[in-house]
Amino acid sequence: MLIYTDKFNEIYKQPEYSKPTEELIDFPLVLDLELKHDRGEFMRPQIFYEVLNQAREFGTKGLNLGGMGDPMAHRNVINFIRNIRREKLYVSLTTPGHLLYLAVDSICNSGLNTLNVVVNPQRYRAVKSPLEVIYKKRKFGPFIRILQREGESVSGEFDEISDEFEMPKPDPMASWRKMMIAWDGKVFIEHFVNQNFIGNVEENLYELWHLEKAQLVRNKE
Repeated sequence: MLIYTDKFNEIYKQPEYSKPTEELIDFPLVLDLELKHDRGEFMRPQIFYEVLNQAREFGTKGLNLGGMGDPMAHRNVINFIRNIRREKLYVSLTTPGHLLYLAVDSICNSGLNTLNVVVNPQRYRAVKSPLEVIYKKRKFGPFIRILQREGESVSGEFDEISDEFEMPKPDPMASWRKMMIAWDGKVFIEHFVNQNFIGNVEENLYELWHLEKAQLVRNKE
């Protein structure tokens, strides 16, 4: 029997995240990508591959595919996942699950490491059926996590077709920062609940990160 583990949880246990300091780490071990923002607002492949190339170059270990909209609506999402895995990086995807039925086999064969499903109790039946198939057909992944929306519960409905409920959260007092690339290539740094725009993906992400680090040091002084 295979035991599925969340590779991203393992990354967050590394010293850069589990014991953060007052300074930024050299470069984020995980990047967040917004594949879909709103109606018709999708990340162009050129932007995605630019992020992927820089992620590989600067030592990122994994990419989170998510955003304001459902990444499963992106026509290239499965190809993106496969290309991330070809670069030996981990990949996770966060979705409300409404479109899982369109890509059950593809998800099982894509190499996706972690599937986070944010379940709406009003629509859980539309999510549960394809998720049952993915759970049974998967061979080496993905790890399946059910995320419950605040104030709502689907506990009991997904116990037997998931590996975990809720996402492990970092210490809220930690200086835990991460980089997010929006659908249009804009780059943001997240620090606690704040999101600061710092540039565009056409620039050097490593330099943007360290410019932000220098700015934080100046502000501290």
